[in-house]
Amino acid sequence: MNTRRATTAKLEPGEHTIDRGNPRERNGTWRLDWSLRLYDGTVVRHTTTGADVSVVRRRARTKAEQLLAASGPTSARLYALAAEVAALSPQQRSELERLVGDLIS
Repeated sequence: MNTRRATTAKLEPGEHTIDRGNPRERNGTWRLDWSLRLYDGTVVRHTTTGADVSVVRRRARTKAEQLLAASGPTSARLYALAAEVAALSPQQRSELERLVGDLIS
């Protein structure tokens, strides 16, 4: 049994631990615990199972691609914008609302 521990280095946005992780076998099923940092900085953790190691890693990569596509760089920009708007003072926020209202109408 391989008891080597995976690295704990911080993940960059869009990076995952699928290739770093050590799959474990239990009752004939392989399982891999992995993490993914989305573009907005959120870390999601998943467990993927399968008949063998290659199936587990392939399924995990597919899931990671789906999660990244759903979070996309656009999502990260919107998250950053929302955080910036939340930090505005009430006066700045009302001015921003006025400007956005002028753009929409």
